[in-house]
Amino acid sequence: MAASPEWMNYLQKHQLTSGSEYRFAGNSLGILGHVTTAQITNLSEPASVGRLAMADPLHVPAGIYGKKAFECAGVWNILEPVVIPTLDARAALTSVVSGAAEVAMAYGSDATLDPGLNVLFPLLSSCTPKIDYMIAEIQGTDHPEAAAFVLFTTDSLQLDLSTEEMDPFGQEWSLIILSARIATVAIATRTIPGILTVWYLARRRSPLAFVVENLVQPPLALPPVVTGLLLLIILDPRGSIGGFLNEYFGIELAFTSMGAAIAAGVMAFPLLIQTFRLAFEQIDPEWGEAVLVYGGGRWAVFRWVTFPLALKGILAGIILGFARDVGEFGTTIVFAGNIPGRTQTVPLAVFTRLGQVGTEASLIRLVLISIALSVISLSVYARLFIHTSKSNIII
Repeated sequence: MAASPEWMNYLQKHQLTSGSEYRFAGNSLGILGHVTTAQITNLSEPASVGRLAMADPLHVPAGIYGKKAFECAGVWNILEPVVIPTLDARAALTSVVSGAAEVAMAYGSDATLDPGLNVLFPLLSSCTPKIDYMIAEIQGTDHPEAAAFVLFTTDSLQLDLSTEEMDPFGQEWSLIILSARIATVAIATRTIPGILTVWYLARRRSPLAFVVENLVQPPLALPPVVTGLLLLIILDPRGSIGGFLNEYFGIELAFTSMGAAIAAGVMAFPLLIQTFRLAFEQIDPEWGEAVLVYGGGRWAVFRWVTFPLALKGILAGIILGFARDVGEFGTTIVFAGNIPGRTQTVPLAVFTRLGQVGTEASLIRLVLISIALSVISLSVYARLFIHTSKSNIII
């Protein structure tokens, strides 16, 4: 589904859609603001318009449409200095509600989102580009519900969402449960590799150990969006590794909940390694040497000495990693997307609500939940790690 025919044409050009594309809705543009704001009579006077929030005119369909309309009316060069670019049209409205801007250029339908907003100045239809909402099924998908939804919209059926108000608390609990499930999968997939990696690094001082140590550290320094892009390149179904997994095992990782777990696991892995390593390095090596003297092997040392003594440190690392998983954002949104019910975790939901009108209460609740989770996780981490430390250690 796209609000820009150009994007749909791009998908068709690269043969990424199956079947035909359909227009299922349209919209209009206007200058929206509070109903108490005086009517705007002349767009060529920036002082009377004030600060104008609008979706990014370089990349977002609503902003592109708005810029074309202003250019047609001959006022774009006049209004550009007072324009505040935002993430999308909803974020532009949020700027008006919060007072960051006096008015917003948005879709006419957005005026229904807040009773305090009104269309103050509808743009001339002769200058407004035709706004079409297009829909098509993605090539290669095996989801019958996608085809059913396309059929649903193209048959001109309408959803009546006013009969039953969605439960915001139910939505938030769903977000928390999904976030916890993704974080749990991330922990399950990285804990054993993390323990084995630290055990190897603690026993070796070879050039290979130096290479291994530096291979697990880049996510600490790389921008999360770059890490997400690298994962997308490597594991995308059209890539080499991702294509192999998809073709021979039917595994798709990009834009799935498993992909969100992988993104969170990759970002938290260096933190896990650091915590595990501190726990391992505080164990007196003489204990292990005693086991070797009495005929035990390396596995016996690990099983009966290293692992039991480092267990609290390992649990502390798992708790800290869990909190980091739940708070992961940048890598997840690039590699797994922001898909409600599938990959939209608590931080992604916070990001989404920042650009929506009427979700302030839900936004505050999610922020408080995030803060509480962080405080609890750090407290448990400190409590566990103090018992494994011979001295105060700050990470």
